[in-house]
Amino acid sequence: MSSLIACLFLLISGFIDLHAPVSQSDSLQIQLDTTTIPQQKASVLLTLARTQQESNPQLAIQHYEEVLLLAQEMGDNNLIVSTYNEIGAAWYFDGDLQNSMKYYFMALDGLKDIESNYSQFCKIYNNIAWNFQKQKDFIRALDYYNMSEEYCRRSSQSAYVAHILNNKGVVYKDLKQYDKALSLLQQSLEINRQNEDIKKELFNINNIGVIYLELGNYKEADQYFLEALRSNMERNDHYEATHNMTNLGQSYYLQGRYKEAEDTLKHALKLSEVNRSTDQKHEALDYLYQVKREQKDYKEALTYYTQYHALEDSLYKHGQYTDLIELEAKYKVAQKERVIQESNNQLLRQRYLNTMFLSALIFALLLIGVLIWIYSTKKRNERKLISLNKEIDAQNEKIQSINHNLEQTINKRTKQIQEQNNQLREFAFMNSHNIRRPLSNVLGLLALLEDENDPEKIKELVFLANQTASEMDQIIQDVNIQLKEGEL
Repeated sequence: MSSLIACLFLLISGFIDLHAPVSQSDSLQIQLDTTTIPQQKASVLLTLARTQQESNPQLAIQHYEEVLLLAQEMGDNNLIVSTYNEIGAAWYFDGDLQNSMKYYFMALDGLKDIESNYSQFCKIYNNIAWNFQKQKDFIRALDYYNMSEEYCRRSSQSAYVAHILNNKGVVYKDLKQYDKALSLLQQSLEINRQNEDIKKELFNINNIGVIYLELGNYKEADQYFLEALRSNMERNDHYEATHNMTNLGQSYYLQGRYKEAEDTLKHALKLSEVNRSTDQKHEALDYLYQVKREQKDYKEALTYYTQYHALEDSLYKHGQYTDLIELEAKYKVAQKERVIQESNNQLLRQRYLNTMFLSALIFALLLIGVLIWIYSTKKRNERKLISLNKEIDAQNEKIQSINHNLEQTINKRTKQIQEQNNQLREFAFMNSHNIRRPLSNVLGLLALLEDENDPEKIKELVFLANQTASEMDQIIQDVNIQLKEGEL
């Protein structure tokens, strides 16, 4: 075992001297300088930022912000969301959980218009859960991991599901529910082996070792840690190798193997500095302080203690967790307000549609009513017109009949009048002589009376005048009788 550990430390020293990531960064920088196409430039910047995310998070954030600008110029909302998520992860590695959470929630806000992007929801909820787990708020962490797992399964990407199962296993380990933790980690391990994802497989192996360590099964724990450490060194994964080494050093410390624990933790500390991982350095210093205190080397223990608390202040800024909860609460309130606003908008739209429908219905009913009224009026007018036409026809017939009768009557009356006129002319002609004769006699007798002085002659003349007058009167009575009897 000691020779194996010595070989591992020798390999680690080789890691530190090689500085492999520098050449990779230089290569990516050359590509970046020679690329003008926005999509390609964004891709190179993302790769460059990811290589520096754990070792130099501030530099990674700068690269991510450049990607964000390019994504906004291109109008690529998916890239904007994923970049917010990456920036949140970089702030996490820098130890600023508040900024980290802020960018995760910004990413969630960006997803409100693309809710079918299950893989992004899966990643972001996982990262939020990890932040709460870091603060030992395991209940919140599990809530977000469960949401993350739901979206991961919807995305049909088994690698994501395995990752969430691993993280949930770690939470249950922290809650001391070891059977549940081991079950989840074994499920994750099986999926990663099926996917041949060696890096995630080594995560599972390391975490299973941690559970056995907490259960006091140090021998089995050491086997898991050494297996993971050996594979990570072969893969040149400095960051994960540091985790394995720190866990192994902790196991040695708990077993009372202080010298081995010190050597292992010092190598872990040195490797964390190469990684520029403040979080890993913080953990290594904590265990080194405990080891040196057990060895009663209080001076060196105090040095480690001082460094540990200096990092404690930078990693967990005062009030940061409270701000984290406040940020989460604000996001949830904003989400609820957005849901309420959307519901109100939908209600307003529905009311508008209902109003429009009701208006259209009323208009249609009015139109139908008007059309019915017009039709009824037209039919009524047609009936009236037909009735009037019939009346006119009847009147015309009557008029024609009257005209015909009138014509006959006029003809008849005209004929009668002509006949009467003829009779009158005849009567007048006939009677003018009958009346003229006695009248002429009376006039003659009156003329004689004027010149006559003899009474006897006058008496005789008066007598004759009376007779003549009586004769004329008889003629006139005969004419009246004829007139009354309708002879004329």
